[in-house]
Amino acid sequence: MLSNILTNILKRGCTLEGLMAEHKENIDKAIRQVVKQARKRKGLSYRQLAALAECEADLVFHYEAGTRDIRVSSLIKLILALDLSIKITEEIQEKPDKE
Repeated sequence: MLSNILTNILKRGCTLEGLMAEHKENIDKAIRQVVKQARKRKGLSYRQLAALAECEADLVFHYEAGTRDIRVSSLIKLILALDLSIKITEEIQEKPDKE
């Protein structure tokens, strides 16, 4: 889901501001789902993941539930604690010159 959203955005040439305004909720939801699925797959509780990521258990719970946003630095800690990787790709397309 997340990769489809990002691919479509890049193809349309949206700015980051446009991306966030138009797709922030979907991107947040997709990332939350990945974190939650990875935590469950590893058999970790909120508290166990929080301990591994060196953050508060409430932060993990509320982030997964979608009731709280978190800082990028906290998200990176969760991703690293879950042994996930982050892959950001950029698709560059030249726009034809207008005549």
